[in-house]
Amino acid sequence: MNKEKFSALLPLKVFSIIREMQRDGVRSDEAIRELYSSKLYASLENESTKMWWYSPALLYDLLKEELETGNFTYPDN
Repeated sequence: MNKEKFSALLPLKVFSIIREMQRDGVRSDEAIRELYSSKLYASLENESTKMWWYSPALLYDLLKEELETGNFTYPDN
């Protein structure tokens, strides 16, 4: 994916993950802080990891895993 398309997609993915977190009762400010400071976000903003391909629900599950354990497991392709 080229940089322009990826730059347009990333904010949409972030918004969708935050919306998943809010549905789970996480406040907006907390969701933003947790996501942007996570290893998951670092992987998500790196286009070459292809993390943007995964659904917001799966990405949120990975974030929850990271918050509980300090790490997350990349899904099998």
